[in-house]
Amino acid sequence: MNSIKVLLNSVGVLALVSCGANKVQQYVDPLSINGILDTTQSCNANIVLRYQSLEDSETDNLCAKLTATEQRFHQLFGSADKPVKNDNNGVFRLNMYRSSHEFSRYAQQHYNLPNIATSPFKTRRIIEPEVDFVSFNQPMQSVISQRALIEYLDGRFNILGDYCQGLHDDRQSECTDATPSYPHLVWWMEGLTEYMMHGDYNPAAINALKRQRYLLSDLFNTSYHRNAGKARIKSFTYLATRYMLENHRKRVDKMLELTRAGDFSGYQTLIKSWGRTMDQDFDSWSKNL
Repeated sequence: MNSIKVLLNSVGVLALVSCGANKVQQYVDPLSINGILDTTQSCNANIVLRYQSLEDSETDNLCAKLTATEQRFHQLFGSADKPVKNDNNGVFRLNMYRSSHEFSRYAQQHYNLPNIATSPFKTRRIIEPEVDFVSFNQPMQSVISQRALIEYLDGRFNILGDYCQGLHDDRQSECTDATPSYPHLVWWMEGLTEYMMHGDYNPAAINALKRQRYLLSDLFNTSYHRNAGKARIKSFTYLATRYMLENHRKRVDKMLELTRAGDFSGYQTLIKSWGRTMDQDFDSWSKNL
């Protein structure tokens, strides 16, 4: 009779090793990540889906939208195959549970999320080979997934370092270091996502302009807890980013040279040097949208 060795790896796969026959058979723990999210599909070399119970048509459609978003990002920045230094996150992995119930039941233990209600993104660590976005199948899944991909691409190709090293005041979850001084990078991080999702058609931003206005120089100080608010973080950062990309691309390119190098002090000095020089033009531009 052949003897059997049982080995358990970090994702719950049991390897049953038949010593006599020198063969390996695998048993997957049904409650592990691979047991629950039991199907994997590669959209391309950089984007992977891992999921429960999706139809082929759903995954094919999702892959098509994600790969198209990736292509548009690289067309905008000329960044294909040019990640920032020491960023090993070569794969964006979208993990989807069947339902919100399954997500609530398993996601926290599978991914060690700090708060599954507010942090579906497992905090990005640039030393890891992939980054995980954790969600569940829902009507807006395509939009949610595209937004997550844009955030990942911006972090990998435009901003050096882990999320917790960034210029923002989101210091209530895994980020425990002191909040940096202003200006922050939230206007760009959030605004780019909105701009790539909406292009030059964003009714919510136009409606926001009817209720409130900001100076462009003030929008550069936007963050997540102070100088915040839904309209400011979404609609007005969209307007700021769109304006800068469409009207001051050379300034944006100079800014990105600094953030890609991790020179956040230099970034802040640059933003401060702009002062209020673009405020009047931004106001006129936004009134004509």
